[in-house]
Amino acid sequence: MQNLQSITTLDNKLSELFERAGGFYGKHAKNILRILTALVMFFLTEKLLVLIPFFPHRWVLFISAVSAASALRSKSLSFSITWVTLSLSLSYQNPVMGGLAFLLYAVVSPAVLSCSYLDFLIYSSSFYLMFYGLEFFPIVLAGLLYGAKKATKVSLVTFFSGFAICSILPFSTLGHLTLDFSTSLLSRPPAKVVSISKIAASILDFGSEIGKLGTFASKLVSGVANSQQFIVLLVGWLLIAVIPAYVKEAVKKYGHVATLLALIGSSYVPFLAVSFIYPEVPGFKPNAFNVLSFAFVVIVAWFVSEILESARRVARTQSTSIPQTFQQVSVESVVSQNVQERGKQDGVGAVERMESRINALMRELEARDERNENENNNEGDNERGGV
Repeated sequence: MQNLQSITTLDNKLSELFERAGGFYGKHAKNILRILTALVMFFLTEKLLVLIPFFPHRWVLFISAVSAASALRSKSLSFSITWVTLSLSLSYQNPVMGGLAFLLYAVVSPAVLSCSYLDFLIYSSSFYLMFYGLEFFPIVLAGLLYGAKKATKVSLVTFFSGFAICSILPFSTLGHLTLDFSTSLLSRPPAKVVSISKIAASILDFGSEIGKLGTFASKLVSGVANSQQFIVLLVGWLLIAVIPAYVKEAVKKYGHVATLLALIGSSYVPFLAVSFIYPEVPGFKPNAFNVLSFAFVVIVAWFVSEILESARRVARTQSTSIPQTFQQVSVESVVSQNVQERGKQDGVGAVERMESRINALMRELEARDERNENENNNEGDNERGGV
């Protein structure tokens, strides 16, 4: 009984904490999201332009800073700067890959333009955090905020983005993603001097680059077809996206503490399932690092999601209370105005009625005086006639 009371007390304290934090976030959400997006875009741009060489490092830092500064005003502009410069780097390494990157930009950019800052931050941070093995944090956060469908989309985008990077780079591990085959497309060092002629030179060498791309594509296809880990990894990533969303929906009615414990416990189901099917997947081995890091990821994602949901509730409450207040004020003002106008009308009517009565009395008095005067005149005439 005492434990239950302690849990209830802790739930109440957490609710108060989330309400206060949600209120603060709601007031400053625009600035918070823009600053976080700018930070993510700076480090993501710098990381990608270093991994796919073309620009010297000073150029890389400058482009990353410009992308970050642009994110404070426009997420789509920041995305465009990063993607276009990355496409130029790919064009320097292989013109066909650069051309494909530009085509893909034309497909993706409308979606970036239409999404919110929070959505863009989730997608971009999930890709950047792969370099540190924390890519499951934005995926779980998306599931807790938006549900399993949105989390699945974020998970797939992150998975195949990491797969593309691992495929064209000389390493085969990125975060929890590990390929059991090796491919590489990049062979040129960064250019000492940035000029159009550097890219033009690679484009003029189009024939040999096509040959390299053909070899790369055949190795990639055969590697995926013969891989023992690809499907298992993909299933594991999907489970990580789906399970937290369904678990939270099922147990949130029991309070914050029960929800958090259920999320932590269920989060290890993907690890156990993948390691049972194929024990050699490094990112899903139930070792100390994976267990502790993923528990940390789930706790932080849950904490952030509760703050964001609290901010949403506050926003919805304010949006519904304002029309009611407006309506109430409008009705009260209209009623008050009607009463005042009625009072004014009654006052005017009373004055008019009083004036009409006075005028009628004056007319009656004047008529009586005229009659008296006429009678007096008639009596005087009779007396003179008698004399």
